[in-house]
Amino acid sequence: MGVHFGGQSRGDEMLRRARQGDREARDALLRDFMPFILRVASQVRGRYIRTGEDEEVSVGLLAFNEAIDAYVPDRGAFLSFAQSVITRRLIDHHRRRKKDPAVPLSELEREEGSDRAGPTVLDLAAAAVWSAREQDEARREEISELAAALAAFGIRFNDLPKHCPRHRDARERAIRMAAALAADREMARQLQATGVLPLAALAARTGAAKKTLERHRRYIIAVALIFIHEREWPELQSYLRPAGGGERGSRP
Repeated sequence: MGVHFGGQSRGDEMLRRARQGDREARDALLRDFMPFILRVASQVRGRYIRTGEDEEVSVGLLAFNEAIDAYVPDRGAFLSFAQSVITRRLIDHHRRRKKDPAVPLSELEREEGSDRAGPTVLDLAAAAVWSAREQDEARREEISELAAALAAFGIRFNDLPKHCPRHRDARERAIRMAAALAADREMARQLQATGVLPLAALAARTGAAKKTLERHRRYIIAVALIFIHEREWPELQSYLRPAGGGERGSRP
């Protein structure tokens, strides 16, 4: 089966038949590309996804099925489009889950009419563990979302450390440049619409040399995305506030 669905292959034929209403062809695509769906879901989730255990499998299958119907053949490879649809649907799924967190057991026990005057040491310890786990989970989800967003720019999240400025002063300048970009609606729009760092506009806004901006391009894009999505990624924001210093978007 052609991996890219871009030529005369069994994959192209099955996709064509599925889009025309052939249920068997659709089921065959979903079955044959289950490994692909699991791989994309695992990348978004930041851990290995297993069938029969993780609900992301169902979300990924539904998204792949949606991609079959929404795909426009003359706009690129099908699997690239399907990966984008699966990623977006999983991110939406995780955001909905964060809005409806579970309630700690100790809270439920108190609501059952317990006559204790206040929380015990065990309650406090359990609450601390719960809070830490929730924070870790939120951080992992935000990192997965950032990794998916960076992929659209051709940037691998795992490669960011080697693109991070080595010296603290240079790193803080890059963060301020990213903040200035995010604070400018037109530059932020251009970045997300084109996938290209607006070097000329950012240089004019910050006074930085284009050569410097280009050298730290990947890092600036990553940080700018975190600032742009400040409401969705509060955990990632917390890493930037101490280093950024001063008002966001201020001129370096």
